[in-house]
Amino acid sequence: LDLLQAEQLVAEGEAALPAYEVGFDQAVARLATLTARRVAELKPALQRGAAQPRPRLKPSVGLPADVVRERPDVRMAERSYAAAAYEVGVAQAQFYPSVSLSGSITPTNIRHGGSITYWTLGPSLNLPIFTGGANTANLKAAESRAVQAKLGWEKSVLNAIEEVESGLAAYNRDSRNISAQGRLVSTSAETLDLARTNFSLGEGTFLAVLDAERTYLSAQQGLAAAERQRAADFVSLSVAAAGASQ
Repeated sequence: LDLLQAEQLVAEGEAALPAYEVGFDQAVARLATLTARRVAELKPALQRGAAQPRPRLKPSVGLPADVVRERPDVRMAERSYAAAAYEVGVAQAQFYPSVSLSGSITPTNIRHGGSITYWTLGPSLNLPIFTGGANTANLKAAESRAVQAKLGWEKSVLNAIEEVESGLAAYNRDSRNISAQGRLVSTSAETLDLARTNFSLGEGTFLAVLDAERTYLSAQQGLAAAERQRAADFVSLSVAAAGASQ
């Protein structure tokens, strides 16, 4: 029974291995795309094995409302709002009279030194009397576009603040998760040592050793996942905070 159960665990491990290999190859291909490098160059370096990447900087975003002003999407929304507000002023100016200078000069016999025979010059006054309805409609349309642009700008600011605060909350809790996973790995390693010692003394079964090894491996996987999540949360926070860190 112990032999069959051990073979079953080995078969389960072999069945799960291809999925990990596929995930590794896909991750290498994704890294090659992001870094504009060849897969053949990255794969040997990653197969050598190394510690997981950890954030070398500490996030320091200060006030989220101050940080989001540096985000490109917020800047674009702010400029759109400013342009829409300017269009309101242009539409309002159409209600006021405008004065323009116009005229014409007609010379004759230029080749033979002739003189100017006709000219007219004078101001032109434009009174928006018969276009009041159109001007009113244009003004209301401009004001509507300004309100829409303002709402879009406010939405972009609120979304940016939400992303920064969510990123900070996730990143601050990652350290607690990693610490707990580290303690679990340590405890699982001690349990495995005791199980192996008992088996070597004839006081335990080999199945208990296999269970301890499986628990230890699961704890290591959990710690690796926690480290990966912290790196991913740091990247997300850096993007949300427009790269603010120290």
